[in-house]
Amino acid sequence: MKTGEPPIQAVRREIDEKTELAVQDVQPFAVVVHQYTKYRVTLHGYTCTLDQEIYEPVLHSASQFRWVELAELTDFAFPAGHRQLVERLF
Repeated sequence: MKTGEPPIQAVRREIDEKTELAVQDVQPFAVVVHQYTKYRVTLHGYTCTLDQEIYEPVLHSASQFRWVELAELTDFAFPAGHRQLVERLF
């Protein structure tokens, strides 16, 4: 998040910068604080909807992607803190 940038604006900007996808209806759904062995992270989870008809992202940070159903998220490995966010989606 950039200095002075509202969180919802940061979500939109980050998604656009990383994937060139536009989103709308950005809503916070959970905050998770997770303690790893040497550090602590605070993760802010948001939901949103795509604001376009073309759903093929242009990847700028990742090397691959795949659209999945919500229930399929549990089939993937996530760091412990991120897994807590995934679990709160159900």
